[in-house]
Parts: sequence; C-alpha cells; structure tokens
Amino acid sequence: MALYLIHRPATPAGKALRNAHGAHSALVDAASPAAAITAANALVRGANGPFDGFTATEVAATAGGAHVDTYFDGDAVNLRGITRGGNAA
Repeated sequence: MALYLIHRPATPAGKALRNAHGAHSALVDAASPAAAITAANALVRGANGPFDGFTATEVAATAGGAHVDTYFDGDAVNLRGITRGGNAA
C-alpha cells in the first residue's frame, strides 16, 4: 500500500474546507486515494467526514515499518511542494 498525504486543495475553495476539529491534514497508508480519505476520516473521532473533498497525494510507494496513520491539528505546509489550500503562503 502507498503512503498518502491528505490535504486541502490548493485552490480558493480549499479554505472553505477548514473544519472545527482542526483536522486539516493526515498521513495514511492506503490502497488508493479514496481509501486514504476514508482512513483519514476514521482517525478523527466525533467528526462526520472531516476530510471529505480533500486531496490525497501519494508521497511514497510504501509506508515505513514504524508508520502509524495520523492527522495534523493544522495544515501540512510545503511538504513536497504542497502548500496550504486557499492560502497565498
């Protein structure tokens, strides 16, 4: 399975996807981009699809042996050229 970075799209519409849970990025091991979004959504307890509409970018062909799926309380900024969705910086 591949390692995916889940992030808000780098478009003006991406700003609207910010959520009250503060979950704006995730790093998950999944078989496909759609499965990565599903896995990321499962990480945030008490939220209903916080990563729906986000972008899944493959960052590695396989996850490292010690990888644990996780989400970020905030944006993953400038990781492999990906910038905050909807922000100029």
